[in-house]
Amino acid sequence: EIRRANILEQAIKLFAEKVFQDTSTADVVQAAGCSKGAFYYHFPSKDALIEETFRFCQDAIEDAAAEGIDELPNVVDKLCRRCYNLTKHALRYPDIARVNAGYCNLPANMAKYGGGFLGCFRHYEVVMSMIEVGLANGELKQMPAELLGEFFAKIATVPYSYVRKDPRYMEDEKFWAGIYDIIRCALAEKP
Repeated sequence: EIRRANILEQAIKLFAEKVFQDTSTADVVQAAGCSKGAFYYHFPSKDALIEETFRFCQDAIEDAAAEGIDELPNVVDKLCRRCYNLTKHALRYPDIARVNAGYCNLPANMAKYGGGFLGCFRHYEVVMSMIEVGLANGELKQMPAELLGEFFAKIATVPYSYVRKDPRYMEDEKFWAGIYDIIRCALAEKP
C-alpha cells in the first residue's frame, strides 16, 4: 500500500504539471522510483491510474468541501461554507485541483462532467441535492435547480483566483463576507 500510495502521489504531481496526455507510464515509474512490474501490479494500465487518481482527488475535494457543513442551520450557509472550504483546499492542494479540472476537461469527459474547475467535482451532486432541499423549504429563489447550481458553481470559482494571487484574502473576513453576500443575493429567497 505504501508503494501504491507513492505511485499515486507522484502521478498527481506529474498530471498537474504535464497533464494526462503528456505523462507517460515511464514518467510515473521514474518519479515513483519503482519498477514497471510494481507499477503494473498496482495499476493495470495508465487509464486505470488516471481513473484512480481522479477518484482520489474527488474524495479529497469532497471531504474538504463537507467539513463543518452539517452543523450549519440552512442551505445558504452550507453553500457559503462549501465555497470557503473548496477555496481553502485548492489553495493548500493545488495539484489536486489541477488534476481534477484537467480530468474534467479531457475531451472524452467534457460531455460527462461539463469541464472546468467545478464542473466535475463529486460535490456538485451534493450541491444539487442541497439546492433541491433549499427550494422545497422556500430558502432559495424559485428558479430551476440547475440554474441555481450554475450560479453557485460560477460564484464559487471566483475566490480561488483572488486567493491564489494573494493568500491573505483567505483570512480576510470582509472579503468572505462579500462573497457570502453575493451567494445570498444570487440564491437566497430572502438575501
